[in-house]
Amino acid sequence: MDRFVWFGLGLMLTLAGCAPRSANLPAGFEQFTDSDGRFAILYPNNWTFQPGPDAGVKLSDPADSSYQVTVFSGKVPRENIKSVSQFPRKQFGEQIGKTLIPRSGADDVQLPKTVVEIRKESQRTDKQNRVYYAYEIVIATAGRANHTLVTAVIDKGSLYTAIVGCSDDTWAARKEKITAIANSFQVLPAP
Repeated sequence: MDRFVWFGLGLMLTLAGCAPRSANLPAGFEQFTDSDGRFAILYPNNWTFQPGPDAGVKLSDPADSSYQVTVFSGKVPRENIKSVSQFPRKQFGEQIGKTLIPRSGADDVQLPKTVVEIRKESQRTDKQNRVYYAYEIVIATAGRANHTLVTAVIDKGSLYTAIVGCSDDTWAARKEKITAIANSFQVLPAP
């Protein structure tokens, strides 16, 4: 599992730009494109941008901060890693689940009695033959649960990961919209 250690490291990519609205976007959505034009993801047009840790940015619903999108990016540890498909999908998902476990205090200790459940896993391939792994993960701790969809892809030596989620209490009402956001995540062709 040491090859997955890189995943948990500080992978926050600063998100800076928003692409203009396209006529083919679903009603009520905007498309966010990072400042380097490397990836894009849809988000509801009433969401806000907030600074995150390590100069990152998250997109979230101003009425419910548990309803949000975060995109991480970081270099893969070895040049020969070209695709997430080089890793067993289940094992990769388990590692992602571990990185999502809430921590507390300066010691970065996992909160006690945290349960991570991977409910679904899948993969898709885009027009450039990049493989995307996708996971539906529920994380429960201290009597609360969050429902999360995670999508990961490797392109040109970087791992891109989109995390979209909400509280488990609101999952049923938001599942369709969250799924649309997660499925919209894409690495863009080089300009």
